[in-house]
Amino acid sequence: MFEAILSRNPRLAIIALALLAGVHGGAGTAHQLPVIAYVANENASVERSAAFKKGLTDLGYVEGTNLRIEYRYAKLDREYDAVMAELVSRNVNVIVAGNAAAASAAAKATRTIPIVLAAVNDPVGLGVADSLQHPGRNV
Repeated sequence: MFEAILSRNPRLAIIALALLAGVHGGAGTAHQLPVIAYVANENASVERSAAFKKGLTDLGYVEGTNLRIEYRYAKLDREYDAVMAELVSRNVNVIVAGNAAAASAAAKATRTIPIVLAAVNDPVGLGVADSLQHPGRNV
Protein backbone atom coordinates (compact mmCIF):
# COMPACT_ATOMS: atom_id res chain seq x y z
CA MET A 1 0.00 0.00 0.00
CA PHE A 2 2.71 2.48 0.98
CA GLU A 3 4.66 1.51 -2.12
CA ALA A 4 1.57 2.28 -4.20
CA ILE A 5 1.32 5.68 -2.54
CA LEU A 6 4.95 6.42 -3.37
CA SER A 7 4.50 5.27 -6.96
CA ARG A 8 1.35 7.41 -7.33
CA ASN A 9 2.92 10.35 -5.51
CA PRO A 10 6.71 10.21 -5.57
CA ARG A 11 6.69 13.76 -4.23
CA LEU A 12 6.16 12.29 -0.74
CA ALA A 13 9.73 11.01 -0.62
CA ILE A 14 11.00 14.16 -2.31
CA ILE A 15 9.22 16.36 0.23
CA ALA A 16 10.69 14.35 3.11
CA LEU A 17 14.12 14.62 1.56
CA ALA A 18 13.78 18.34 0.93
CA LEU A 19 12.89 18.80 4.56
CA LEU A 20 15.90 16.72 5.54
CA ALA A 21 18.19 18.70 3.29
CA GLY A 22 17.07 21.88 5.02
CA VAL A 23 17.73 20.55 8.51
CA HIS A 24 20.91 18.67 7.67
CA GLY A 25 22.78 21.77 6.63
CA GLY A 26 21.63 23.90 9.53
CA ALA A 27 21.53 22.57 13.05
CA GLY A 28 24.04 20.74 15.19
CA THR A 29 27.48 19.44 14.51
CA ALA A 30 28.70 17.87 11.30
CA HIS A 31 28.49 14.43 12.95
CA GLN A 32 24.87 14.73 13.98
CA LEU A 33 22.55 12.88 11.61
CA PRO A 34 19.10 14.24 10.82
CA VAL A 35 16.34 12.16 12.39
CA ILE A 36 13.08 11.11 10.75
CA ALA A 37 10.40 9.83 13.10
CA TYR A 38 8.26 7.21 11.37
CA VAL A 39 5.00 6.63 13.27
CA ALA A 40 2.42 4.02 12.31
CA ASN A 41 -0.02 1.50 13.72
CA GLU A 42 1.67 -1.50 15.27
CA ASN A 43 -0.43 -3.72 12.98
CA ALA A 44 0.66 -1.91 9.80
CA SER A 45 2.27 -4.10 7.19
CA VAL A 46 6.04 -4.15 7.20
CA GLU A 47 5.94 -3.39 3.47
CA ARG A 48 4.98 0.20 4.28
CA SER A 49 8.13 1.02 6.20
CA ALA A 50 10.20 -1.03 3.75
CA ALA A 51 8.83 1.01 0.83
CA PHE A 52 9.58 4.23 2.70
CA LYS A 53 13.17 3.14 3.38
CA LYS A 54 13.59 2.01 -0.23
CA GLY A 55 12.37 5.37 -1.49
CA LEU A 56 14.89 7.14 0.71
CA THR A 57 17.67 4.75 -0.33
CA ASP A 58 16.84 5.22 -4.02
CA LEU A 59 17.46 8.93 -3.49
CA GLY A 60 20.76 8.39 -1.70
CA TYR A 61 19.63 8.45 1.93
CA VAL A 62 20.81 5.42 3.87
CA GLU A 63 19.69 4.77 7.42
CA GLY A 64 22.69 4.96 9.75
CA THR A 65 24.88 6.62 7.14
CA ASN A 66 23.34 10.02 6.43
CA LEU A 67 20.10 9.87 8.43
CA ARG A 68 18.54 8.11 11.37
CA ILE A 69 14.98 6.79 11.51
CA GLU A 70 13.17 6.52 14.84
CA TYR A 71 10.33 4.01 14.50
CA ARG A 72 7.34 4.31 16.82
CA TYR A 73 4.12 2.35 16.81
CA ALA A 74 0.80 2.61 18.59
CA LYS A 75 -2.29 0.47 18.57
CA LEU A 76 -5.09 2.69 19.84
CA ASP A 77 -5.71 6.23 18.61
CA ARG A 78 -5.28 7.69 22.10
CA GLU A 79 -1.75 6.19 22.34
CA TYR A 80 -0.41 8.42 19.57
CA ASP A 81 -0.43 11.57 21.74
CA ALA A 82 2.20 10.12 24.09
CA VAL A 83 4.27 8.83 21.17
CA MET A 84 4.28 12.27 19.53
CA ALA A 85 5.05 14.05 22.80
CA GLU A 86 8.11 11.84 23.26
CA LEU A 87 9.31 12.47 19.69
CA VAL A 88 8.80 16.22 19.98
CA SER A 89 10.78 16.22 23.23
CA ARG A 90 13.59 14.43 21.36
CA ASN A 91 13.48 17.24 18.77
CA VAL A 92 13.34 14.99 15.70
CA ASN A 93 13.77 16.78 12.37
CA VAL A 94 10.77 15.37 10.48
CA ILE A 95 7.74 13.28 11.48
CA VAL A 96 6.23 10.86 8.96
CA ALA A 97 2.68 10.12 10.08
CA GLY A 98 1.66 6.71 8.76
CA ASN A 99 -2.08 7.08 9.39
CA ALA A 100 -4.79 9.56 10.33
CA ALA A 101 -4.41 9.04 14.09
CA ALA A 102 -0.68 9.70 13.88
CA ALA A 103 -1.29 12.78 11.73
CA SER A 104 -3.78 14.27 14.20
CA ALA A 105 -1.52 13.59 17.17
CA ALA A 106 1.52 15.04 15.39
CA ALA A 107 -0.37 18.19 14.40
CA LYS A 108 -1.47 18.67 18.04
CA ALA A 109 2.02 18.01 19.38
CA THR A 110 4.01 20.49 17.27
CA ARG A 111 3.65 23.52 15.04
CA THR A 112 7.35 23.65 14.19
CA ILE A 113 8.56 20.17 13.25
CA PRO A 114 7.65 19.34 9.62
CA ILE A 115 5.07 16.55 9.33
CA VAL A 116 4.82 14.42 6.19
CA LEU A 117 1.61 12.44 5.74
CA ALA A 118 1.58 8.88 4.45
CA ALA A 119 -1.64 6.93 3.96
CA VAL A 120 -3.78 9.88 5.07
CA ASN A 121 -6.63 10.28 2.61
CA ASP A 122 -8.16 13.61 3.62
CA PRO A 123 -5.83 15.94 5.57
CA VAL A 124 -8.25 18.86 5.14
CA GLY A 125 -11.21 16.85 6.48
CA LEU A 126 -9.00 15.57 9.28
CA GLY A 127 -8.26 19.17 10.22
CA VAL A 128 -4.47 19.04 9.87
CA ALA A 129 -4.29 21.18 6.71
CA ASP A 130 -6.23 24.24 5.56
CA SER A 131 -6.16 23.08 1.92
CA LEU A 132 -4.07 20.81 -0.28
CA GLN A 133 -2.70 23.77 -2.21
CA HIS A 134 -1.91 25.87 0.88
CA PRO A 135 -1.73 23.65 3.97
CA GLY A 136 -1.08 26.71 6.14
CA ARG A 137 0.77 24.65 8.72
CA ASN A 138 3.79 22.44 9.23
CA VAL A 139 1.87 19.49 7.80
